[in-house]
Amino acid sequence: MYKKTEQKTDEKMRIIVADDEDQIVDILKTSLEFSGYEVDTFSTGTQAKEAILDPDNHYDAAILDVMMPELDGFSVVKEIRKSGSEIPILFLTAKDDINDELFGLTIGANDYIKKPFSIEMVLTRLKVLLRAIPGEKLLILDDPILQCKDITINQENLDVIVSGKRVDLTATELKLLMLLMKRADTVISKDEILSEIWGYNFVTDATMVETYMSYLRAKIGKKQIETKRGIGYIMRSK
Repeated sequence: MYKKTEQKTDEKMRIIVADDEDQIVDILKTSLEFSGYEVDTFSTGTQAKEAILDPDNHYDAAILDVMMPELDGFSVVKEIRKSGSEIPILFLTAKDDINDELFGLTIGANDYIKKPFSIEMVLTRLKVLLRAIPGEKLLILDDPILQCKDITINQENLDVIVSGKRVDLTATELKLLMLLMKRADTVISKDEILSEIWGYNFVTDATMVETYMSYLRAKIGKKQIETKRGIGYIMRSK
């Protein structure tokens, strides 16, 4: 069971990893332990769910594969959130469908990484999830509406509204906008955008990011997205 406590110092943070691919589990376990975490691993969704909900277990975060035997990752998250647990959850998936990603985030996952991934990315995302301020609740997407300034996205029907008017975006433009909005007020590098939107196994370069930023700005307004030269892009929440 997840129990939110004051930030740990001497005690190691405990992470649960659940994936039915042994190689991925071994790599994650080794890397996480090397980074100072205590790690428990499982190969099925049922095992992961039972471990997280066990009142004798106190996990700080969970890394779950979406496609697992017995119980898939989506079902695991639903059961965990239904119990009232606020444990931070990071999804891993080989599926490249924005609707799956949106569904996973809407039902209660905190972040989503596509396979194949870099260990550095997983460790960085995990650190972000664990950076929650003690005493404050973690963000769970019970509200399907994502908003920054005068832009809103309904994560259930994927409608995008800008200044009261509906805007039609392509799937890639929508994924890019959602990435910027979910991480509003944070600069996101071109390399990170490439890995998030197109994946590590997609052969492209930074000019692809610039091209799609241009497309997106033309539809939502040039001033909505700021360029930090030599660093990346940022979208302001207010």
